[in-house]
Amino acid sequence: MTGNRGRVIRSAARVLGDENLDLYILAGAALTFTVLGFTGVSSVSVLTSAVLALLATLALSQIRSRRHVAAIAAGQRADPLALFQEALPPELDSLRSAAASYLFIGESMARLVQTSLDDVRRLIREGGNVRVLLLDPDDPELMRVADRTGERLLEGRIRNTLNELAGLRGGNGHGPLEIRVCSFVPRMSVNAFNLGEPGGVMFIQHYEYRPAGDSVPVFRLDGKDGFWYQHFAAEAARMWDNGIPWPPALGTQLARAPRPLFAQNFGPELDASLPCARELLITGVTRNGFVNAHYSQLEELLSAGCRIRFVLTDPDSDAITIAADRYYAERSSDSASERTRHTLRLLTGLINSADGAISVRLSSHPLTTGIIAVDTTAMTAASAVFAECYSYQARGDGPKFVLQPADGHWFTHFTAEAERLWDNGQPYTPIRP
Repeated sequence: MTGNRGRVIRSAARVLGDENLDLYILAGAALTFTVLGFTGVSSVSVLTSAVLALLATLALSQIRSRRHVAAIAAGQRADPLALFQEALPPELDSLRSAAASYLFIGESMARLVQTSLDDVRRLIREGGNVRVLLLDPDDPELMRVADRTGERLLEGRIRNTLNELAGLRGGNGHGPLEIRVCSFVPRMSVNAFNLGEPGGVMFIQHYEYRPAGDSVPVFRLDGKDGFWYQHFAAEAARMWDNGIPWPPALGTQLARAPRPLFAQNFGPELDASLPCARELLITGVTRNGFVNAHYSQLEELLSAGCRIRFVLTDPDSDAITIAADRYYAERSSDSASERTRHTLRLLTGLINSADGAISVRLSSHPLTTGIIAVDTTAMTAASAVFAECYSYQARGDGPKFVLQPADGHWFTHFTAEAERLWDNGQPYTPIRP
């Protein structure tokens, strides 16, 4: 008897605690009064009162339902950016330690090499698949674009990572660890585990421009995220497919080797740079064509306070004979000497009118390159070296190229050579009228 009473009490408690109790009562009352009205047991006034009571109950039920819906919507709007995090979460390490495959795409992978290389070793040892895509450290332009702290630092971190990874894989460069380098700067880093499997997970880190600390935000995606998981997984696959296996094959190495950019003529950059020059150092065999073409501009530069220096081949030295034989298929040594003397006569006119702002020296060295060095002592926006290689008995001018201070070693190299030619040249003293 006591047991039956307990069951009744528990059943009553469940009914009274049911959130749909008001709907049960409303339905029962509506059914009851419908039957009473249909059979004529209840009067019209009673039925009217009952209907009004049922409508009031229904209104209260609707109010409560709307509150529930509003609470759900407010909960969803509470933090719409909760997906974003300020750092890579600790779960990334635990996922890596249990993963069967791992894909990393990023700049240097330096942090993982320092802290979690044992997980990569385990994956390789257990036959898992590890793929790593880093920036190409042999692409200096890419390093300049990508590095936000210092080119040498980033390049060094990448090379250290590649050396560490090289020690983990077989001597033939193939197997469970695949390494590639890319010639583009990824907009994000990717840590992907079991990509392509039902339980795949990705951690995306947005790359900032010059961040004060680590780049943020970081966010996690898995199969439940549907479209966006597939979107970022597809982008990661495209980046991997465009990577170059490392170390590259010989043919690839040769194709990617840096080369100078030669031009047949100096373009508008020379015309734009000369009017802004504060100093010029010009070397060459005769420089007859340049002085003839730019004579009036040289006058204007001298009037504006520009300091100009010329180094030409001494027309009375053996060097002019050597230069004529080497560089000019159609000219004799007498012709080359006369061209130099003509240049000196033109420059004498400038010297006599410029009161020392222009000076000339003669070299007995057979120059191999002629340059126009603009503002290479005190750097300005116009600073550049315009260089022309003298080809052996070639018809026409030799290949030309332009260097700027940002080119580092080679800018310094050609500038220093021109200064040594100047230091070792013999001053030319013009005959004053």
